Formats: sequence, structure tokens, C-alpha cells
Amino acid sequence: MKTILITGARGQLGYALRQRFDELARQVDTNLKVHSLDRSHMDLTQPNAIREAVRRIRPDIIINAAAYTAVDQAELEPEPAQAINAEGPKVLAEEAKALGATLIHYSSEYVFNGEGNIPHLESDPCTPKSVYAASKLAGEQAIESTGAKHIIFRTSWLYAAHGANFMLTMLKLAQQRNTLSVIDDQWGVPTWVGRVVDMTERAVMAALGGQPQPLDRPSTNEKYLEPLHGTYHLCPRGETTWYRYAAKIFELHADPNRKMRILEPISTAQYEFNVRADNPTQIVAQRPANSRLNCDRLERAMEFRFPQWEEDLKLCLSKGKI
Repeated sequence: MKTILITGARGQLGYALRQRFDELARQVDTNLKVHSLDRSHMDLTQPNAIREAVRRIRPDIIINAAAYTAVDQAELEPEPAQAINAEGPKVLAEEAKALGATLIHYSSEYVFNGEGNIPHLESDPCTPKSVYAASKLAGEQAIESTGAKHIIFRTSWLYAAHGANFMLTMLKLAQQRNTLSVIDDQWGVPTWVGRVVDMTERAVMAALGGQPQPLDRPSTNEKYLEPLHGTYHLCPRGETTWYRYAAKIFELHADPNRKMRILEPISTAQYEFNVRADNPTQIVAQRPANSRLNCDRLERAMEFRFPQWEEDLKLCLSKGKI
């Protein structure tokens, strides 16, 4: 019997992970046991609670999908961001090392300074520009410092058919407003949670010495994969801006209730001015202008070629029944 522990099970990513691994345990591998915990069962701000849960479950794999993601709010309350994004993951890594387990953790393109226009490599220097970004980098460093077996997936611009994300926000606002103004000078890659879950599944199967099971998804090959270790970038191919991403969402999603008729590109500076005009006390954390990630390392390790981001967006919109 192999045991997987998933944290943050009610979040956007954790929810999808829980669904996938529960499905695997039911349909593919009855020797797989999955424990999915939300904050009410494992609060990453409480080290003793983390240790108690991990020692009770004794997992072979820990998948940490719990995270503090309120980028602007973190500027006002750095302590919970640091606790959830850095100190909690370190405790998970310490417990994983004691058990001989593998920790899979998710980080962010925010760890980079966002300068230039070339996709970031895993080895590029990390100089975060916000409290949130610093907490994500601190989490990576804390995990590495424990010496535990670990996989860190850095990803960007996550979205899904559930939860809180840019895609769902755009679709909601388009039902309420005639005009939408969206930033057109920040570049990145929208990443479907379903793609992150696919890669996580393959990483888990490799770590457990098994063969990835595609279910209803195409298999990349028939041979066993070598276990991953270290940091990898995970996102589809291509690049876009928030404005162009929004335009593609509206192109692909037909909505009879849509009121929006004008989609307007604006600069980051104009967006920040508009926010402060509406609420002078609002803090706006610095976002990277360049969120592009080079994923060659993961593609080589997984023997897999990522699709273009537009293809994953089509899949999400068709599967999610939005």
C-alpha cells in the first residue's frame, strides 16, 4: 500500500489534485491510499499540527498544494504569508525526510525580478520584488535546506474551471460591465491546473517506481520514468499578455449573458492609478513584467512536449462546462 498526502485540498490546485488521485485510487491502483487535508485538518501556520498529521498518516508522497496567494494583502500581513509559504513547507520537508518520503511543492514565477523578455531558466538568479514573492522563494530555500527528497514545480498564471482565477474573473465581469480594461504590458503563460495535475501524477508515479496511467489522457510513452528531483518550470508553450489572454478567453467562450462590448488594453501604471483612484488606501504589490518560464528541463525529464497555452485553455473551457 502506497500513501499520498495532499495538503490545501480545498484550494484551486488541491481540489483538482484530490479529484485526480482519488480517481486513480478507485480505478487504477487499489493499493494507493489518498489522504486529502484542508486547512481545518492541517493548518500550515501550526508546526505541531503539521508534524502530528504527517506522523499519523506516514505518507510515501506529500503533495503540498496549500499556499498563501493574496499577493497585495501579503504586503500588509507578511507573517501569515511567510508561515504558510515558507515555514510550513519546511516542516513538511523535515517530516518527509524523517519518513524517507518525497515532497512535491509548488512555487511561482514571482521568485524572479520579472525583467527582460527571455523565459527564465531554473538556474537564473532569484530576486523577488514583493512580500509574496519573497515568501515563495523562502519556501523553496527552506525545503532544499532540509535535504529531503523533493520536487518543486514553479508555474505561472494558474487557472481552472473552479476557484478564484483570472479566467473566471473575466467571464464574471463580462456579464456585469460593458467595458473591461486589462493590462497589456505584463507577459507570461496561462497555465491550466489540469496540466499541472497531469505532470504531478507522472512525477508521483515515477517516484513510486510505477508507470504513469493516462486514464482518458494520451500517454507520452510506455516506459518507466526516472524520478525527478529539484526544481522544474511547468507551464505550456507560448506567451501572451493579460489583455491578449482575456481576448482569447472571450473568443473561445460563447456567453449569451455577456454585456462586455469593449476590451481595452492598458499599462500596469494605468491599472495601478485606477486602483488607487477607486481606493486610495489600496496597496498594489509589484508584479513581474516578464513571467515567462523556460520548461525545457521538465520536458526532457518527462519525455513530453507541452502544448501551446491556447490548446489547454480550449480543453479547460470544454471540460469545465463553464
